Amino acid sequence: MKKLFATLILLCSALFAQAQYLEDIRSVYTYPFDTRNFSIGIDEYGTVRYVTICGEKVLAGDGCPVAIAFKDGKAFSSNFFECNFGVATIGFKGEVDNISLMFDTDYDGSCIFVTIDHTDWEKGPDAVLLFPICLNLTESVGEIIGVAQGRGWAFGMQALNTKINAGFPANCAQQVSQMLHYDADPELAAIATSEGTRMQFSAYDRHIPHVRDTYGHEGAIAYNLDSPQGSINDAALMLFACRQQDVMAKIAETEAQEGLAHPVNNGIWNKVDPLSTKSYLCNEYSTKDAAFVAQKCRQAGLDLSLEVWANRIPANAPINPDDLLKQGELELQLPIDATQAEFAVYHSGLFGKPAHLNVLLIDDELITYRSTEAIGNIHVFYCCTRGAFGTKKAAHKKDAPTFKLWDNTDFTFVPAPWIQDKMILKEAKKAAKDEAPLLVFNDLKSYAYNGFGDLAITQLLDTMQKYNPGKHLQADQLTHGSWHYLTRVNDNTLWNASMRNTIAEKLQQKQAFYRSNLMPWMLGNFKIHLADKNRKATTMEELEWFLSNAAAFDAGFGLDYEANTMRKHGLTDAMLNTISIWESLRLSGAFGEAQKEAFKDPYSNWHIEKGEDSTYLLYPQYISRGFLCNLKDDAWQWNNPYKSRFALRIEVEGKGSISELNLRTPNGILYLPCTLKSGQYLIYDFDGNAYITDANYNKVKEVEAQGVSYLDEGMSEVSFRCETKSEDKKTPQVTVRFFTRGDAQKIRVP
Repeated sequence: MKKLFATLILLCSALFAQAQYLEDIRSVYTYPFDTRNFSIGIDEYGTVRYVTICGEKVLAGDGCPVAIAFKDGKAFSSNFFECNFGVATIGFKGEVDNISLMFDTDYDGSCIFVTIDHTDWEKGPDAVLLFPICLNLTESVGEIIGVAQGRGWAFGMQALNTKINAGFPANCAQQVSQMLHYDADPELAAIATSEGTRMQFSAYDRHIPHVRDTYGHEGAIAYNLDSPQGSINDAALMLFACRQQDVMAKIAETEAQEGLAHPVNNGIWNKVDPLSTKSYLCNEYSTKDAAFVAQKCRQAGLDLSLEVWANRIPANAPINPDDLLKQGELELQLPIDATQAEFAVYHSGLFGKPAHLNVLLIDDELITYRSTEAIGNIHVFYCCTRGAFGTKKAAHKKDAPTFKLWDNTDFTFVPAPWIQDKMILKEAKKAAKDEAPLLVFNDLKSYAYNGFGDLAITQLLDTMQKYNPGKHLQADQLTHGSWHYLTRVNDNTLWNASMRNTIAEKLQQKQAFYRSNLMPWMLGNFKIHLADKNRKATTMEELEWFLSNAAAFDAGFGLDYEANTMRKHGLTDAMLNTISIWESLRLSGAFGEAQKEAFKDPYSNWHIEKGEDSTYLLYPQYISRGFLCNLKDDAWQWNNPYKSRFALRIEVEGKGSISELNLRTPNGILYLPCTLKSGQYLIYDFDGNAYITDANYNKVKEVEAQGVSYLDEGMSEVSFRCETKSEDKKTPQVTVRFFTRGDAQKIRVP
């Protein structure tokens, strides 16, 4: 009875608490912001109370602040909200001034526009995180584009100018995490949490220089913008909701109506252009090779590309220290004289990641150091070169202005913002004179080392698009601002056959990421190389393995094929023709879903060739391991999955040669009368042709093959023998590999 009585008391208490909570909610005034298909409610205490789409609740939890203000490294949650005639005032807990927001809906009433109307940049916040709402739409989270999808709905936020950034100040991540109860990532527009999808968009004040954690460098300098672009005022954000299948159309409509970048090629928006993932040649080439490379590109059905670098100052060029980008400020421990090769500065977070050029600027002198060591509260520099890069050696006082400089992985300097702007303009005009239809930007993040974040990246791409209309833009990473400019992204992963056991999982992760961010994507790069002391020349089966993965994930790629390699590799024409077939079928949508799923098997191999009547033949192909010969009378068991003719590749390495090759199977003997030297291959193909090649598959001699080349399905007893000729008392090493094919599938171009 006592237990029952206690249970009743607890139940009554819970019901009373819930009733009191509901009464409190009803007693707080909530401002409704309604569109045709979604609504947001914000109460007088600055809390988002509800988000609904067509009456369906999509806000996870009980609510969140409508805004969080950042000032002097501290975060303050909104605690006051008042709105009259679309103009709202937001107050915050703490010593930070109110901000004013303007609310509006779009032309057809399906979006809400929020614009920061007024802040005092001296007394107001350094940054404002707007609408950090958590949504119960978790089927697909576009971390970069800022779109959450689920249950047939899509809810998103879009920056309408460069004053709005995805994420928020990194040095406040811990405070945001504690305030909103999730593991915050300050770089993302949206993030999947245990509660739901959290949106993260903010506006930064860039009027004054300050320090900020930048790409792993604690306390890096964020340069200032004196222009109106540096103010938080007029930062504009759009909130929208629609059916999942309409999300791309909604963004396209917004780009057109709001004057955002909306690149169109041949009348088609690049995001939905079937050719948006067309593969390309990613090599630089000399003027003398231009015509040759262009012809080979056309043969393979690839685009030519131009890699653009607009923020590299070579270390061997005449250097003005004022033109170089300062990473952060340091403090000398003691004065130094003009010849001192070892000195120290007080501890700094700027040394969290290694540099490449290792350059300091003290007054007007550039100084390089070979190494640095943290000892207590100081960093000691060793083996310093004074007066580097043409500057003058000098003595420096303890309080002399001292800076660590930014540099790039290719051992170049990064330009100061005003120099970078000039370099971008110069390279944009230069690119306009090049016929390549694709401009490639690698190391995209380095353009934001100045602390401007996405603003710097969008300035780069905006200038490039202005001077190169009609060309596709590609980068190695995706940001919220760059999304509108880029046709696709290629992170330059260099794939090879040794990655078979990991490629499927990695590609599925990449595909999911770019699909959730509504972005065409590229598989990575594939390099065709010649034989050298460390590796063998690229084979056709390696290339087709890669091409089948491109088809599986409907992703293009960059082909790394140097002009010299094209001339010297014996399979160049065959490889380019094969690329053309695979790519034309992929881009035309000729492969069915079942075929794509089969291609995803990392251990599968495929071969395509031209058939009759405009058809193509797709063969599943088996490639055996290499069977090492003992050069006496080898006997093996070959396990073959297909009943078919077989092909062979026999390789000789080491010293000496072999001749009079005999391969016996249960179906007969294959006799190959030839002499095969070290560094050569004997190729026997499916059509019964045999020939000797060098290490790069250039034909050396035809061979008249005699006999039977047929294997049954399953295990076969096979023996191999040959005559050997030793050299320096060493016998050659011989490896035999066999190939078989299953039944062909006919493919037609739609």
